[in-house]
Amino acid sequence: MDKLLGTFFKNDFTNVFDAPKNPIMPEKILAAKFSSITNWGTSLGLEDLASYNQTGKKSQPAKFPFRLVFKPNPELRNKYSDNYQTFFLDQLKEIKEGTVLYDVYAVENPGCEEKKIGELTMTSKFTSSHFADEKLFFQHHAVDAEDKTRNWAEYRDYYSVWTGLTEAKKAKKGDFGCPFSSLFQ
Repeated sequence: MDKLLGTFFKNDFTNVFDAPKNPIMPEKILAAKFSSITNWGTSLGLEDLASYNQTGKKSQPAKFPFRLVFKPNPELRNKYSDNYQTFFLDQLKEIKEGTVLYDVYAVENPGCEEKKIGELTMTSKFTSSHFADEKLFFQHHAVDAEDKTRNWAEYRDYYSVWTGLTEAKKAKKGDFGCPFSSLFQ
């Protein structure tokens, strides 16, 4: 638990990642468990997230990219090493209001370039709460349905307990085109 914050700002977060090519036994067990729900366990869907605006009103049709990437602020990435002695909640309390935590990038379709679409910024001082720590949970959504409407399935790693790992097809620029890339400028 003590290393959580160092790790939290150490790497990029994304909803699409590559499956391990030579998984060790715990990774195989986890992949088998995930495949009982979806064969695309290395991807999380974004359609449900995009189905509501910032006020909670349903938006139709949902507009969402293939992939989101949250890149940590380099100052935070370097500030919190894996070798610290302070509890991670105390470290979060050190982050000042107005600090950019992550730059947010979107990849419109497989094969498109990632474009910066925003920043995740601390708008107030960090506070913890019993409710958030113990009662607030977010559901992850499988990509199965959105991949059928967008034809993205073959561009995600696929895992089956029967056939093992099928690596994702690498998208070429012409596979989808990036018709809305000008909107990300």
